Amino acid sequence: MSTRATAAASAGADDGRPADDLLVLRSRLAPDTSTEPRPRFSDDQWDLSAARPDVHRARSLIHWERFPEQFTRPAKMIALAMLDHPCPADMFAGAAGLNLAIDTI
Repeated sequence: MSTRATAAASAGADDGRPADDLLVLRSRLAPDTSTEPRPRFSDDQWDLSAARPDVHRARSLIHWERFPEQFTRPAKMIALAMLDHPCPADMFAGAAGLNLAIDTI
């Protein structure tokens, strides 16, 4: 079983899509954020503040309910990939291998 298939199976999805109860920030939590909310893939809003160490800044929210319904799930999948994986070398000059800043997503 491939790494991708293993990850999908552990997330509860057998078709490669993220499970609705998948934790969005599972790999990007900042230190000392244990009391921050943990958004799930199916949530209408993702609060990404727990991934930012700059706690003095305004909250980082994605309001999925404002997206056209037909685009919400694909956009969530793209955002999840941006949270989980470093930048590809051909996408951002000088940022290859780095995670995007939360406010960029």
